[in-house]
Amino acid sequence: MSDESKIIEDIAERLEFFFSDTNLRSDAWMQRELEQSNGAMLAINKLITFNTLKKITTDESKLVKATETIDWLKLNEAKDAIGRVTPFDKNKKFDNVPVTLFFDGLPVIESDSESKCRKVYGTRIKEVKDAVEGYVGDGVKVMLVRLRYHRNKDRDVPPTPLGSAFVEFKSADDQAKALKVLTASDEGKSPFEIAGSKVNVITMSEFLDNKRKERGDKQEKARKRKVDESENEENEIEMEDIPPIDIKWEKGCVIQLKGIPEGSDREAIKDSFKGLEIETEVCYIDYSRGQPDGAIRFSKPDEKISGIAEKFSNGEIKILDKAVDSACLLQGEEEEKYW
Repeated sequence: MSDESKIIEDIAERLEFFFSDTNLRSDAWMQRELEQSNGAMLAINKLITFNTLKKITTDESKLVKATETIDWLKLNEAKDAIGRVTPFDKNKKFDNVPVTLFFDGLPVIESDSESKCRKVYGTRIKEVKDAVEGYVGDGVKVMLVRLRYHRNKDRDVPPTPLGSAFVEFKSADDQAKALKVLTASDEGKSPFEIAGSKVNVITMSEFLDNKRKERGDKQEKARKRKVDESENEENEIEMEDIPPIDIKWEKGCVIQLKGIPEGSDREAIKDSFKGLEIETEVCYIDYSRGQPDGAIRFSKPDEKISGIAEKFSNGEIKILDKAVDSACLLQGEEEEKYW
């Protein structure tokens, strides 16, 4: 394969991910850009600013060539924007359960302070992806690996890897094929392992069912404990009488950042837009050192906040002289989920 062909192939792989259902389910910035554009197209001069594409090429014509190799993507007439042949269906936003498996027992790699890899505190994402695709075969494609972490109370302490992950496949058929192969007990074939660690695999649906049961068991235990305490104190307290915590928040005050440059901290993020004129104040930088994503919370709404998000997104505002992968002002369900 020539160098040119390899570059086109690598670009195509990134474009397939950026425009996939997998990415669009959670990428609020991409969703908004496609919705607001003419014909649900994203300008190539914006795509070329994405960090993972910039590492491959800065030549926009190569993105055109790569798009022409993907039958479910299209170019506009001017060949300066890319979109999907079939637009993203918002109803599929939460439809990742049928295409996802839960992996438990992943080996945990110790922190390596010399590494420049963002996922230095747990199993590398590429290691999981390559291991699954190599073991299953049959053209099955892994679209996304979400490693799971426990966030420590001290935000300056890196999150602790849990040794588990959600692995999302290109289709429900691929998920079914992978589940069958990964859980088979065929004689003569070694069990699925990563770095010598045997990995247990179940469907995401089964994982959610288990979590609901665990939650129900915990609530029942808590209820019984409350009743026992009440009887001992001769003072009955009903759980329903405990008022819920009322978190007060205003809309349009949170900018979500993805792909924050390595080496960043809260002060670096805050300093990146210190010179901009804005009436409201930053009340909190929601970020832990070493994490890829974070958020900026403002004390009250301001029409200039969306402009700041756009400047982060297009690379005009940089953190430690580097652009983030994407940024957006949280709205609707994404904003509610954040709070």
